[in-house]
Amino acid sequence: MKQSKWHSVMEAISNTGFGFILSYVSVLLIYPIFGLRLNYGGAFLITLYFTLLSFIRVYILRRIFTHLTESRR
Repeated sequence: MKQSKWHSVMEAISNTGFGFILSYVSVLLIYPIFGLRLNYGGAFLITLYFTLLSFIRVYILRRIFTHLTESRR
């Protein structure tokens, strides 16, 4: 079954949304262990940056694999 572009976007949003929460908590917990002190806003911006990169990565890979699957049929 073909996955629509909208479904790919929704999957990527769900995946990266959960990843954002996990990453934000991780940044707040892990950075101080390495001597990096961030306020909540700084941790949020760093997490947001990497979350946007993750979203783009997930979406592009999903579209590539969907295309490869469809082209073999």
